[in-house]
Amino acid sequence: MSGTPGVDREIDGNLFVTVSGPPGCGATTLVEGIAAALDCGYVSGGELFREIAAERDMSLSQLIAKTGESEEIDRALDRRLRTIA
Repeated sequence: MSGTPGVDREIDGNLFVTVSGPPGCGATTLVEGIAAALDCGYVSGGELFREIAAERDMSLSQLIAKTGESEEIDRALDRRLRTIA
C-alpha cells in the first residue's frame, strides 16, 4: 500500500480506516458492514457533526454553512474524533 506523506495511518498501534462521501451515498452502510464483518466499532462523522450542531443550538444546515466561513467547526470535529480514538 502506498503511503501519503504526512498522514499517520496508525495511532497507538491501531489501524484506522476512513470512508467518506456525500450524504446518501452509502458510506455509513458500508462502514456498518465492515465493522460487523471485522467485529469492531466505528465512529460516524455525520453523527458527531449532528451532536456539535445540537450543542451549538444550530440546525445541521446552519452548521454546514458555518464550516465554509471558518475552520472552527472542522477543528471541533477533529478534537472530538481524537478523544474517541
